[in-house]
Amino acid sequence: SSFKCEGSPAELETDYDRGFEPICRALVKRPAMASALVGSLGRSDDDADPSPELPGDELAAAVMAARNRELRAEVRAPFRSGETLARYARQLHDFWSYDARTRAPQVTAPVLLVAAQHDRVASPETSRQAVGLFPRGELVFIDGATHYALYDSPELIGELVEDFMERHA
Repeated sequence: SSFKCEGSPAELETDYDRGFEPICRALVKRPAMASALVGSLGRSDDDADPSPELPGDELAAAVMAARNRELRAEVRAPFRSGETLARYARQLHDFWSYDARTRAPQVTAPVLLVAAQHDRVASPETSRQAVGLFPRGELVFIDGATHYALYDSPELIGELVEDFMERHA
């Protein structure tokens, strides 16, 4: 879950938030700049395979946190052209401009938040703090998972959702 917005605590922001938010703000004001940025964005250390030379513990952690190779093209999709980058920046800027936490206490339906241990896009700690804002909020924390847990573990996510729905039917 991501509850990043204007005024959210800095310690809950990810490197992705801190690095990309200023770019999004600039592109919202000047979308024509997006074409010039396309070549420098969309690649990251997440694309590199973990070095087998790392000590055992570090290698295991790096492998667990690595993004699934099958998703590389999809993750890079917003950075394919100036037009897609400008659109993506505008969407994120719009998303981050709304503080969903302020309305959370009014949500009467059960809410399931899913947090992943190795999520570098949406801070797992944000979900831990936000769950208490929802009167009927529940949090599931998935050890060893990344931001792409829906893709990597669809059966697990499906079971979590089914269990949640059954308990609240």
